[in-house]
Amino acid sequence: MRHRTHTALASCAAGAVAAVALLAPVVALAGGPDSVPLSPEAALTGAVLASDDAGGGGWYNPASLGGVRRSSVQIGASAYSETYTFIEDAAQAALPWAKLSGNLRSLNYTSVPSVLSYTYKLKDGLGLSIGVWTPYHAYDGGSVTLVTSGNYPASPALPSTFTETYSFSQRRDDTFGAVGVGWQATRKLRVGAMLQGAYSTESRTVDVNTSLQTSSADPLQSGGHVVYSERTDQGLLGLRPMLGVQWDATDTLRLAGAVRGPALRVVAWGPSNTFLSSAALLPGVPPTQYQTQTTTNAPRGVEVVEPVRLSGGLRVLWERWTFAAEVNWQASLDGPLGHFKEGWSARAGATWRMNEDLLVGAGLFQDQPSETAAQGKTSLSFAGFTAGVVSRPSRVVKALAGSEKTWDLLTAVAVRGAYGWGTYQGLSLDPGVGQPIQVTFPEAPVKQFEGSISFFTAIMF
Repeated sequence: MRHRTHTALASCAAGAVAAVALLAPVVALAGGPDSVPLSPEAALTGAVLASDDAGGGGWYNPASLGGVRRSSVQIGASAYSETYTFIEDAAQAALPWAKLSGNLRSLNYTSVPSVLSYTYKLKDGLGLSIGVWTPYHAYDGGSVTLVTSGNYPASPALPSTFTETYSFSQRRDDTFGAVGVGWQATRKLRVGAMLQGAYSTESRTVDVNTSLQTSSADPLQSGGHVVYSERTDQGLLGLRPMLGVQWDATDTLRLAGAVRGPALRVVAWGPSNTFLSSAALLPGVPPTQYQTQTTTNAPRGVEVVEPVRLSGGLRVLWERWTFAAEVNWQASLDGPLGHFKEGWSARAGATWRMNEDLLVGAGLFQDQPSETAAQGKTSLSFAGFTAGVVSRPSRVVKALAGSEKTWDLLTAVAVRGAYGWGTYQGLSLDPGVGQPIQVTFPEAPVKQFEGSISFFTAIMF
């Protein structure tokens, strides 16, 4: 977007449009696209690829459905989380009399139900899972304000004040409805497949206000402004396949693998509206004014929007202990939702059965950045821990079921903590004097801290 201008501030418009339009996407979102645990075992250890977890098996590895012993319904209320984000020098400005920068800080709370799934034992060695999963939900927002005063170069010099404010808010939800099936092909081998249908929505606001006010009594030398606003409310429907396998190598060792994706966008909707207004009344140049508004609709047509993901893992049983570990690898993809780069993640954990009614567990994880740092997008690595308990209230089960044990009940609570570090391409603005604006996106260090608690209930019958 370009327009003619004769003053430094009026020429900010073109740069501001480019800068803010690129700042519009994700600024800092907690955890990543799979940061919400979707089953009790996933909440305890994070590594569930080779497990018998009926509630999460349909999501993490459909092959585990081949070992379903009883039908069950699982309900999870998860992602009660608090996230703190700190971006150093997120906004910068260079004036004729000073250079300044501002840090962006935000503290945000989110909550979302994570899973409602029904796992059905069709027959021995054949299981079916139908459910709704929300592996990702985030809200973020923050603002940066820069203020400086000095002499605007003129004859005579004019005492002036420069103010720049950048603020944003974003809300995103990824919800999947899926159906999966698992088969015990041989005594030691299970295979499974799943088709996931995605419903993703994103609402976003961005506001930038830049003004220069002089002390001149001349109305034609009072200063100028650039105002930019963006409002986006878009959604999409997509599809994503998944294949899985589990192999009992020995009585105590199980190996597992899964292939997920690629994800296809089928339908998208919703507009993105932008508004820009600029004006300048400064010494030595004619008055200038500019205003425009644009609307961009969501793209149409089927297109790959997320890359393939490969996973491999193992589980070892030893008396009351269970040890599990897995590694995930993601391919690169330069798609409409961003530039996904090749990366990996790893998880490992253990559970200990204290008695028939109580299981405790904990795990560690590390995730490499899934996207390359770009204008308005962070590139973060994450490391953290998980821990929790799964309880079977035997007295409640006995009281409600009577003498016949026709059903069972499990409840789980788990906590998760994560630390993220990486880079962010912030906004640097140099209005200049009598020359076009210079907008650059220098890398700025980012830190993020996240803590969450999850609750699950599973009824088996």
